[in-house]
Amino acid sequence: MTLASRPRARNEQKKRGSSLRLLLLLIAMAIGAWGFLDGWLPAMFSTKADLETSVVQLMQEKFDSTPQIASYHLYVNKVTLIHVEGNRYKGIATVIANGHPYDVPVDVTADGKQVMYQMDTSALMPLLLGN
Repeated sequence: MTLASRPRARNEQKKRGSSLRLLLLLIAMAIGAWGFLDGWLPAMFSTKADLETSVVQLMQEKFDSTPQIASYHLYVNKVTLIHVEGNRYKGIATVIANGHPYDVPVDVTADGKQVMYQMDTSALMPLLLGN
């Protein structure tokens, strides 16, 4: 290799390095855009529908296993969630009582290993009172 070809070789290496960095940056941006547009989902849940199904099951288990509520035979028909930020979701649980659907607000946090939901218990009062 001559002295004149050394700078050319370095320039080609820099160009390849720059191209590689640009490619990695574009891939990272694409992944970030996908996560932003699709909503973040914990590793345990491959889709938002999986998370919604898990919340339905958790709520139903709680209704069925709490003696004060079990006698009302509440049925969680579905949960619809929207992504708020990070691992937080807000949504509506449709609960059937006495053959009538009621919408109950629900907040969900999912970290990939566990799911936690919280609902406004005052929203259950019309269901329990039969209004």
